Amino acid sequence: MGCAGSKHQEPKKEKKKSTTEIVTDAQVTNTSALLVTKETKFTHLVHSTISSENFQVQTVSSTSSTQPVQCNYDLSNNAYVLVFRNDKFDPMHSRQVSANDMKQIKEFCQHYRCDRLDINENNTIAEINSKMEEISERDFTTYSCLIVFIMGSKFGSATILANDGEYYSFKHYVLECCTTNRTLDIKPKLFIILTGEQDNTTPSTIETIKPCMSFKLDTMIFESSYQGTASFRDMKKGNFFMQFFLRLVHKHNRESIMKIYPLLYREFLRRSIPQTPTLTTTLRKDLILGHLLKPCENMPTIPHEPSMLREVYDLSNDAYVLVFHNDEFEDSAFNRPGSAKDMERIQQVLQHYRCDKLDINENKSKEYVQQKMAEISQKDFTPYSCLIVFIMSHGSINDTILASDGKWFYFQEDIVDKCTSNRTFNGKPKLLVLQACRGNDRIVVDAIPPRSDKVDLVIFQSTYQGKIS
Repeated sequence: MGCAGSKHQEPKKEKKKSTTEIVTDAQVTNTSALLVTKETKFTHLVHSTISSENFQVQTVSSTSSTQPVQCNYDLSNNAYVLVFRNDKFDPMHSRQVSANDMKQIKEFCQHYRCDRLDINENNTIAEINSKMEEISERDFTTYSCLIVFIMGSKFGSATILANDGEYYSFKHYVLECCTTNRTLDIKPKLFIILTGEQDNTTPSTIETIKPCMSFKLDTMIFESSYQGTASFRDMKKGNFFMQFFLRLVHKHNRESIMKIYPLLYREFLRRSIPQTPTLTTTLRKDLILGHLLKPCENMPTIPHEPSMLREVYDLSNDAYVLVFHNDEFEDSAFNRPGSAKDMERIQQVLQHYRCDKLDINENKSKEYVQQKMAEISQKDFTPYSCLIVFIMSHGSINDTILASDGKWFYFQEDIVDKCTSNRTFNGKPKLLVLQACRGNDRIVVDAIPPRSDKVDLVIFQSTYQGKIS
């Protein structure tokens, strides 16, 4: 798949006839965490007898908790646990505390049904490549799930340091090898990544750490599809992701917004649309948009859902809603017919909620977008409960979004960083919804899916993209 405007040929023969014209949408995403399509309950893996000096774990009946979806993953078989631990490098990158991390992993896993841990310590890049090739071809039919721990030093946001000083990519190699193994299809794959560019630094107090300009807590980012893959829209009705997202968020506004991701994915699955929306979140509390409803919309007779995180964001004040919508470009070949329907739907849904007049910015240049975001970074948002941002345009795999003048701006640096650097938003939820598309390349719904299947994943990372741990 190319970026906006790239060539894409239709398959010679369609398997199904459809009166709906579908066009591909690519997206820009840097995900720190992905929610799975079902609820994963690792209490199903717990041994019947548990006792440990450092761990006290109790099993919980799966019927006693509120279920965000109707079914759980089947964890009746053992888990396969893979560990990469690199702590011996040159003095600049050595990780002296890594042995304690390894000890904690072993103590944790002894409570759960898993084979002997597949531990790989201080491997060279060749050894890591060999292991991942083995994982990609191994038969995991007898296992319930895959759990992967990675501990090492990181360079930038894409690569992890091997013992011999070479770097390997988590997303483009480790993740790909795991998700291309067809015997792991529909089984949960859990990744826990502890890496940092400066993890050899151990300040004596938290005050010695130079604060980042951007404060990434209390942020949630929904993106239309997984990094580097296409998303789809109907030329007449609008983008599938945006239409599904708005309908589900409004329908389930009495619940934590975290609960809608599995429902969102199932909308694509039910319609055989080969697209996997993604979610990045650093929320510390439940975000319940029903608390933003206008007084005439409130339904006090309906009980609130039990909180998932036990704390709820205060939405007693209005929301500030910012929209960037590009559907007409200087090069008309990039125009996005049908996108106006998404804009209409956003306005229809938000009329039920307490927010000022929407801050809508349509078909703007790169310079305008950057000036607008500089304004947002300085604006006093004290009277507002939260920030909601919608972005609709073309996207590229290198985290850029196309402005109307044909120039690209950065989602993370120009949008996310500017929102999270405004101190008047500290402690307040920031919801960003990105629909970035690839233009007018036509594809049928039953097109061949990508070789790597990015559903049923959970990825925990030790810090936000580009930050230290």
